[in-house]
This record gives sequence, structure tokens and C-alpha cells, in this order.
Amino acid sequence: MQNTIEQTVNRGDFTDLCVLLVEDDEIMRMSLADRLRIESIPVRDVGDTASAKKELKKGDIVLVVTDVLLPDGTGIELFSDISHNFPGIPVILMTAYGDISDAVAVVKDGALDYLTKPFDINDFMKCVTHQLSSISDIHLMANSDGDDINYFKPGSGCLGKSDAMRRIERLVARLRDSDSSILLTGESGVGKEVVANLIHQNSLRSQGPMVSVNCAALPSTLIESELFGHEKGAFTGATQLRKGRFVQAQGGTIFLDE
Repeated sequence: MQNTIEQTVNRGDFTDLCVLLVEDDEIMRMSLADRLRIESIPVRDVGDTASAKKELKKGDIVLVVTDVLLPDGTGIELFSDISHNFPGIPVILMTAYGDISDAVAVVKDGALDYLTKPFDINDFMKCVTHQLSSISDIHLMANSDGDDINYFKPGSGCLGKSDAMRRIERLVARLRDSDSSILLTGESGVGKEVVANLIHQNSLRSQGPMVSVNCAALPSTLIESELFGHEKGAFTGATQLRKGRFVQAQGGTIFLDE
């Protein structure tokens, strides 16, 4: 089995994280919900606070995005209810220009962020995915072994500060319990060996050796001997037993470069 980082690095995997969208404008609600689903983000959308509370009781909501003005109350009241009855679930507010001061006050009280209508849907997605990335990191850390001092914090920026590198960190964290072969793709110099070392350090094989092999530097006549070893006298010049790189990496990780 092969796990290809290139296939998943361009966007986060949020398929286990459900968003609750609360918006009374049906057209806008459908547009935002459809965009989330296009991005493979689970979403449940409702038009009032009563329905929102019913969805929250199901226990699988990790993020709430709500309009401020709703038919049976306000998003601010909903935020207050979530803070008391569902602590830990973050809230993003969508507000019209005249409600900005109220939204800012709620953010100071603990809401994550607010979006001012009308907003670009790409800004909406950027805000939501940023928060889901943080939530995903928290879940990964919660599921990790707290006694493992070598386990890094996914999304912390140990590979780099860009969003792309942080996504790689989160993917590496998800691979921690996998014992499968992994394919790393990318141009020369992008840091595949750095990622390979990070995968090894945070894998089930971290206590074993990490063996890197520059395959491009091996002559075709010697590659078999280099990788798999040879017995003494197996060919001219084989004056002693040589263990191959795969044997040297036993119990650990072997990185075959280029």
C-alpha cells in the first residue's frame, strides 16, 4: 500500500469534522453549504436557533458558523448557549455592517471570528478551513501518546511556516500508526528527505535505524549488492560478507532517494 503526500497536501482532510451552518437566508445557506460539500467538508445547515440546538445535541458538531440575525433569536444568543451547554465548540459569526460592534464584542468574549456581509465565498472558505485545521491539530494531539516526547505538534511549523508545509505536518501525524510503504513525490530540493526523517521520527519504527540511500549515485552493476548485500566470494572483489541497506534498516525505515 502506498500513501502519496502529493495527493492530499493541497488541502486539508476534514471529512471527520462536521460544521453546523446557521443562516435564515435559504439561497445563501444553500450556496455556502454546497461549497463546503464540494470541498468534502461535512456540513449540516439550518435556518434558526431552535434547529441549531437540536443539531448540537447530536454531539458531532466541531464548528458553528452562524448569522447574527435569525428568525427566533440572534447568533449572539446562540453563542452564549453554546458556551454554557456545549463548551469547546468554536463559533464564527456572519454579520451585516450595522452589527459589527456586537460581533466584535462577542469575539472578545470567546467567539473565533466574524465575517462581514457581503463577503467573498473564498474568504468564507479560508476562514472555515483555517479553523478546521486548528481543530484537526487539537484532535491529533489529543489522540497522541502524551508521554512520547519525540512526538511533534502537527501544524506547529516544524517543517515551515507556510500553509502547505503545515498540511504536510498534519498528514505525517496521521501516518504515525501506519506500517505501510509511503511514496513521496516532488521536484529535487523540495525536502523529501526532511519529510522522510520526520515520518520516521514519529512512526512505530522510530526506535530503529533510519537508512537513506541515494539510488541515483549507485552504479547499475552495484545496486543489487548495495541494497541486498552479498556473501563473501559472491563475485570478484567480494572479499567479505556485506549486509545490504535493507538489512541495516531492519526494524526501522529505509528511504530510497530518487
